[in-house]
Amino acid sequence: MNREAEGEYYAVGHDPPNPELDSKMISSKGDLSWMFAGIGDARNFFATLIHLDKAEHDKKTKRKFHFSLLDLKAAAMAKVLVLLHLLNQIGDRGALTCLAYVFGSIIMPAFAYDKLQQTVTALVDKLQAGSPVADWIYISEAQRAPLLRQLRSWQQYLDGKYDTATFRQHGLLQASQGKMGRYSTHGAEDHVPPFCERDDVIFWTYGIVMPQGELAAKHEKQLLQLIEGQKLSPRGPPLPDRKITDYIDRNWKPNVTLVDIDWEAKRQKRDSKDPPDFTFNPPELAYVMFACQEFLLFCPDEQHAKIFGLSNLLEYFELFFRSTMLALKELRSRLCVEIVVGEMNDCLERIHHDTWSTRGQKQGKFDPQQFPKLYNRVHMSNIP
Repeated sequence: MNREAEGEYYAVGHDPPNPELDSKMISSKGDLSWMFAGIGDARNFFATLIHLDKAEHDKKTKRKFHFSLLDLKAAAMAKVLVLLHLLNQIGDRGALTCLAYVFGSIIMPAFAYDKLQQTVTALVDKLQAGSPVADWIYISEAQRAPLLRQLRSWQQYLDGKYDTATFRQHGLLQASQGKMGRYSTHGAEDHVPPFCERDDVIFWTYGIVMPQGELAAKHEKQLLQLIEGQKLSPRGPPLPDRKITDYIDRNWKPNVTLVDIDWEAKRQKRDSKDPPDFTFNPPELAYVMFACQEFLLFCPDEQHAKIFGLSNLLEYFELFFRSTMLALKELRSRLCVEIVVGEMNDCLERIHHDTWSTRGQKQGKFDPQQFPKLYNRVHMSNIP
């Protein structure tokens, strides 16, 4: 079967993030290189950065690190690029919250959506001009067109095809079907992170991840008051309050990075008018992000939640990306992240025969002729 003819796009993964770093690589004195094929939402790459930073802490090495991030879907790589651009804004509170919503929510408040659109516009401008996206990111000229096509579709609000209410309602339906499917298959309930029971009820009632802190008080005071005025019980979601759903559908925006226009074009030919399958729910996702036994950043139990001061879903996502931001701050002077829209076997064969012409020309400090032809680790996700 020709996988390039398949249109499926699942923007959110389902496995715990696994750092691709072992003791032999840590003790090595040489440069290290990774290829992440089928990168998806890049959670394994982010986990690797966090653990690499820990491994390098207090060491006086000057070794460099190369990451080749590949995915067959241009939409997946465009979303990764959005995440990387936001991660590069270290210390920006709005960027951190936007990261949490792009990664872990079906819809988002207007202030986070505005930050997402600023990011998309900045990336479009840089890619169109042929400028470097960041001094630690390499994108060849040949890779820019497919990325631009996806970014422009998100910039143009998906041509008005889907409104917030459609996203929210369909996302809740898909999340509910996925939850029931996992229960019927494995006989286990989805997890809810400690102290997030209220947020869990809010999601299953309204399809949202509640904003918190100063940004919420500044931008979503009315919604906070409406939610606080409703009785919410962990026993199950109440009937939605029409005032709250109307407010959300008027003021919140779809997470446009969940949509791949290439898949949409094929689905439209089949007269499918439904939004894509989102296949995730934020409470379970927030728990899964810390559930890997090798991923020692955080154990999702009450003791550690208290230590880190976590009391809501958004803070769980922000903890993960704050840790990634701090790792990036320490490592980026020695880092090259190569963005590739392509198929793993094709790329590996071209590397083997030294015919990977799409690696392109020298950009800034990066010369693709010096990029690795052997990798310390090749990670394959959902590779048939």
